[in-house]
Amino acid sequence: MDKNLFISPYRDEPSFKSYYNCLSFIKETDWLTTNNIISVNRKVKKNITLFEYLKVNLKYFENIFFCSNSIILNKSEIIELSKANKFILISFDDEYQFYQNLFFAQHCKLILSTEIISSYRYKYYNLNSYFFPHPVLNFSNKIDHNKIDNNILFIGNTNNSSYRKEYLKKLVEDFDNIKIINTGDNINKRLSDQEMYKMYNQSLAVLNFTKLSNNEINSKNLNNDFFLDSLYGLKGRPYEVAIAGGCCISEWNYQLSNDFENKKEILFFKTYEELKLIILNIISLKIKTQDIRKNAQILVRDNYSERKLSTKLIEILKNNINSKQTLGIKLYPSIYEDFFFFNSLNYKIAIKNNLIKKCLIIIFEIYKNYTYYKFFIILLNFIRFRLTK
Repeated sequence: MDKNLFISPYRDEPSFKSYYNCLSFIKETDWLTTNNIISVNRKVKKNITLFEYLKVNLKYFENIFFCSNSIILNKSEIIELSKANKFILISFDDEYQFYQNLFFAQHCKLILSTEIISSYRYKYYNLNSYFFPHPVLNFSNKIDHNKIDNNILFIGNTNNSSYRKEYLKKLVEDFDNIKIINTGDNINKRLSDQEMYKMYNQSLAVLNFTKLSNNEINSKNLNNDFFLDSLYGLKGRPYEVAIAGGCCISEWNYQLSNDFENKKEILFFKTYEELKLIILNIISLKIKTQDIRKNAQILVRDNYSERKLSTKLIEILKNNINSKQTLGIKLYPSIYEDFFFFNSLNYKIAIKNNLIKKCLIIIFEIYKNYTYYKFFIILLNFIRFRLTK
């Protein structure tokens, strides 16, 4: 038990590499991938399932770090393997992955959530959760303005969100310099991290979307949760673009807005009209990206590097050496940490123009999420929050 095991779907992804490197700084770590075959540190094990491999080899590892999108175990297998109390979930959270991860999360001794509000949502279920930001690979890319092309770049899956597809279609119609590289769900289409970082560095700007379409959320019957209506998914791309020396234009998101300052280290938009205006201003040089690139790279390098976050992870693991979560669900959130609840509610009413609708949303959401006797206290706290914000 002198080493850890890191499990991801595949290797050629900067976020997986950065987490693996982060773990390797702490302790020797094997890397297992679950795409088609089991591969441990490039040694291929054919004709074996993930469950079979873990059942035999669990005893050799102190901790098993699971990327949330690599969980290919059924419920009975999860329950059996979790008895060893070695699972740690690295939860890449957005609107629906939280619920996809929830059963597995209940059988982990620790959850590292990349999104701060989701870390509190896990705590609502009495799970041992920590906010652990997205670490980044540092290729030490220099910013050479002479090599920057005229492309507004998007790299990613254009097939999984009708909302994203609609925005990209409009951009192509409105601009001649939109470059789209659709990786889809096929890992063979994925670019290497070196290729992506180079393109981030040399593009005029890089697009990042965080919202899923309402149809997709509704199809999963998850639209009854307040946060699903107001929480935008967190993606690691803005951190990768920043460390590469690029300029990121990102859809606004709570977590990103806490980490990056708009117009200083990133450019935020909430509507297509805002996105279009930002691109027009960049092209016309009303927005100069030189300082944004420099500021963002310094911010991410100083706060989100693999080495920096490995130190934070050591502290988390030290505090949870023998921890085992207490299962059980509370009827109501312990105020979901009021600050984050209020931020969500604040944004939800901000996009409504009608004052009566704003008031109805406030009353309904607070009543829905809190017990009756706490309703007026929370309502007064929210009013105070609005006045002092």
